[in-house]
Amino acid sequence: MWHHLYIDDPNEAYITSKKMMEATMAALMASGDNDTALFSRLDIQTGGVNYYFTPSAASVARMFGAKPCDKPTWAVAGGLLVGDQGIFERAFPGQERPSR
Repeated sequence: MWHHLYIDDPNEAYITSKKMMEATMAALMASGDNDTALFSRLDIQTGGVNYYFTPSAASVARMFGAKPCDKPTWAVAGGLLVGDQGIFERAFPGQERPSR
């Protein structure tokens, strides 16, 4: 199951994202599961940041209080913060990369 976390304060999001990135990288290295990944997307209207954890990163997601969610689209998930670049095609098969 995918997990989602929204942080509405930009300063808190910056600090927490570094911690989440480190934890996700540690989980990726420990498990060797190339589907362990963390995505982020800035909400331009609110200034907050949405974080999406793949199912393989669920334990990290729960450490930070992320809640289970439906699988996002590639455009909704945003950019890859931590993970193997091939995760895009594995997690979002058949979807075109969103234009930035």
